[in-house]
Amino acid sequence: MFLIYNTLEFLEKTLKLIHAKWYNIYVTKKLVFMSDNVKIYQFKIHLKDISPMIWRRLLIQNHNTLKDLHYIIQILMGWTNYHLNEFMIHGQRYTIPNTIGNTSACGEYAANITLEELKFRKNEKFLYTYDFTANWRFELRLEKI
Repeated sequence: MFLIYNTLEFLEKTLKLIHAKWYNIYVTKKLVFMSDNVKIYQFKIHLKDISPMIWRRLLIQNHNTLKDLHYIIQILMGWTNYHLNEFMIHGQRYTIPNTIGNTSACGEYAANITLEELKFRKNEKFLYTYDFTANWRFELRLEKI
């Protein structure tokens, strides 16, 4: 058994604080036990078409959703979920509602799709776009499972 932060609960509390206090994120840590069927995905995310490279590395459980991953990216980049977004995975577009409830018109609503359901393989890549006006395009690569 391993100890890990409860990602979803952490994200919900953190996002509430981001919207209330902007970038003053107060971290509350709650530990939970992982069962044997939980896998940890290690992703490297980098902003495309920019130099020097801007990147982050993140860990997330396989049972977390694309919505959870979206919120993690929002926190890592210091954003507040104001703009539209889109994941492009296996040729399919997925979107998560922004703060005021809007979604990308061409993406499938993906709040309940788990990472495990997407059947990622090691070194597989996919895209995440945030703010279609600024066109922040990120590539995510699964480094480890």
